[in-house]
Amino acid sequence: LKVACPVMLVRNLDQDAGLVNGARGKVEGFAPEAISVKFDNGQVAKISLFLFTKFNAQSRSVAASRQQFPLVLAYALTIHKAQGLELPAVEV
Repeated sequence: LKVACPVMLVRNLDQDAGLVNGARGKVEGFAPEAISVKFDNGQVAKISLFLFTKFNAQSRSVAASRQQFPLVLAYALTIHKAQGLELPAVEV
């Protein structure tokens, strides 16, 4: 990631502020433990590390976990991911 690259949020963080899965924005800057993103709805948020956990269904214990920023590059979206999104502009 770098400043001004388009990113997409992959977790719901704050529905009232519009920070939901699929929200797109641009990177504004970096802090030691966060990435500052200006989203298309005008919201500026500091996105911090998120713990993703996979549970074992039978034993109900943690099978695996990882910490990462809940952001992906968003230069292009697949049809599957864009399904149901309101897109201001589309190039095919």
